Amino acid sequence: MDNIFYSKLKSLRQANHLTQEQLANELNLRYHLNESKATISQFENNKRIPDLDRLINIADYFHISLDFLCCSANKAKDLEEVTNKSFFSHNLRKLREKNNLSQCELSKMLDVSNGAISKWENGQREPDLTTLQKIATYFDVSYDYLLRDRTVLLNSNNIIDENVIMTYDKPGDRIKKLIKKNGLSQKEFVEKFNEKYGYSDSEATISQYVNNKRTPEIDKMVKIANFFNVTLDYIMCRTDIDSDMSIYNKSRQDENKTSLSFSTPQEALSFILKQDMVADFGGYDLDNMSDDEIMEMADDIADMLKIISRKHK
Repeated sequence: MDNIFYSKLKSLRQANHLTQEQLANELNLRYHLNESKATISQFENNKRIPDLDRLINIADYFHISLDFLCCSANKAKDLEEVTNKSFFSHNLRKLREKNNLSQCELSKMLDVSNGAISKWENGQREPDLTTLQKIATYFDVSYDYLLRDRTVLLNSNNIIDENVIMTYDKPGDRIKKLIKKNGLSQKEFVEKFNEKYGYSDSEATISQYVNNKRTPEIDKMVKIANFFNVTLDYIMCRTDIDSDMSIYNKSRQDENKTSLSFSTPQEALSFILKQDMVADFGGYDLDNMSDDEIMEMADDIADMLKIISRKHK
């Protein structure tokens, strides 16, 4: 884990005002373990690495992702950003489909454009707070339901939330799906993986992984997640959202290629006002448009300019 875990654990413990002995006792009480102060000390001094089950216990206790616990700060930040977007996109789509609504039908219910729904579900945009309230009210769910991962298994009373999307996968099932999704055979995967990370695994070893007969150690699991550009939490079945980082990285590259992106309604409005041809056509009233509508209009104009630019290169 590139010596990330031990420093993260110590910081989390101190931030929660716990001694090593208190943390050990908390973990023992909540997860029926038998950890000691000495074990926590070994973890924090990088003398021992916990197994995957223990890592999950620690992540659950502090309400954090495995990626935050085990990955570098930059990757953890990137993953947090993309997974937060993915949670909303995923949950909105599930709610719409559960209610047998098309994107067009939902857009009419919320008084937004069909394009807005599409962008929300594809993770390209997020609604403003007013629209988010409309969505929550329409589907009779909370903000928390819309914005957070709903694959957390049990609450403190061991009662399953009726809205929770239960997952019955095991890590091997996830690895198998990712191999297939990327158009690889097990042999091709092990060859590419060994070459990239310097391992000497055999196809038989990978077969044991994907058939859940053996679980990779945590260092290797982190590298498998990196190889497929997904979160460690996805591979460990703590979420059903794969949060494919290749999509996120591509969007970042696209953003870097163009300045046609807007972080605030003010930026979007300024961009629209500079487009003389758009002003000549008219047919819209910026004074009566919501911030979300202004952002959407600016995005649509920018998208059209990008299409024209690509076509006439």
